[in-house]
Amino acid sequence: MRYWLIIVLIVLLSGCDMVTTHRIEYPYVPPKESKDNQLYSVILRLTDRLLDQMPRMRANQTLAISSIVNLNQLDKTDGFGRQLAESMYSAFDSRGVPLVEPRLTGHLTMVPTSGEFALSRNSADLVKKMNITYMLVGSYQPSRSGLHVNVRIIRLSDRAVVSAAYEFFPADIAPLVPAVREVNGGLVRDDIRQQ
Repeated sequence: MRYWLIIVLIVLLSGCDMVTTHRIEYPYVPPKESKDNQLYSVILRLTDRLLDQMPRMRANQTLAISSIVNLNQLDKTDGFGRQLAESMYSAFDSRGVPLVEPRLTGHLTMVPTSGEFALSRNSADLVKKMNITYMLVGSYQPSRSGLHVNVRIIRLSDRAVVSAAYEFFPADIAPLVPAVREVNGGLVRDDIRQQ
């Protein structure tokens, strides 16, 4: 009986020596959704700054939002500029601002293999006359650490700036990638461009 007890103890104790615990500390990477929420929080802050300076809108007045453009090329935008404008529609709506959708065609186009569409950027498809009182315009300037965004609300009747605001979007919530261009057969990375 003693021998059995000694054998059982040896087996149990030798099993403890074989157990190894691996503990690896990985850095915490926040989920993408939280970065998207941070981006929207900055957009809400920007919207609130604009509304704080703007005169109170009457019921018959409306706001339209243009794409936010690259400061160096006022006729160009990218995914960030378009998404910023789209998100600002949501932000202004959540604050009770009457909005106009200038891309609305006024009809529904049904494409069997693609879906149903009511928005367009083709001027021939758009409603010719819209009741727009104010227009939100803006630009962004990329830098190595993020994007500098300036937006203004313009009263269309006299082109007066009724509100202006600035916000910095850090690169960790508005990711940037280096722009690469070819020079004499080689690649040069000397600028920052939005993805």
